[in-house]
Amino acid sequence: MILNRRTASSGELTALALEPNLNVKTFGGDSAGYTSINDTYTMYNGAQVNITAEKNQEK
Repeated sequence: MILNRRTASSGELTALALEPNLNVKTFGGDSAGYTSINDTYTMYNGAQVNITAEKNQEK
């Protein structure tokens, strides 16, 4: 996986999700840093759900 300043948002989260996989190699530099902002809600039965509520503003 190639990362650079144009890798943002879902691309960054994909890289984080694949990081533990020993067959995935990353190359390049820092990503853009535009991640999503999630809110966690607790349901009546105690289960929790994360909902993307906002996004970080561009730098």
